Amino acid sequence: MVLQSVGAVSQVTDEEVIITCECIFDWSESYPMFPGGEDSLQSFLKTNSVYPQEAFENKEQGTVYVRFLVNSDGSIRDAKIHKSVSPSLDAEALRIVNSMPKWIPGEQAGKRIRVRYELPISFRLI
Repeated sequence: MVLQSVGAVSQVTDEEVIITCECIFDWSESYPMFPGGEDSLQSFLKTNSVYPQEAFENKEQGTVYVRFLVNSDGSIRDAKIHKSVSPSLDAEALRIVNSMPKWIPGEQAGKRIRVRYELPISFRLI
């Protein structure tokens, strides 16, 4: 039998092969969640964002999309801009995401897993 996987074989018997891996999922049975849910996430974004002076002066606004991993322990890793608005708004969106507390991790088959997440962060001038 030949197995190809990212990970390690943790147990091998004549009848069963169990593979553990550090796979990254785009979807899961239970998706990662900010502590307290969507309302708490929106409150965190509103409370912790600072409109960059350069973006304000240039009247820049829009939605920055940030992709990141929610690790199996809930920590955030590898935040990157997926859809840019401007360098100053992008930098602020990354700063906000990297300052987030641990999330409730995603689960698959009852086990905590790493899940890729995309978060839109809107910047609007009033």
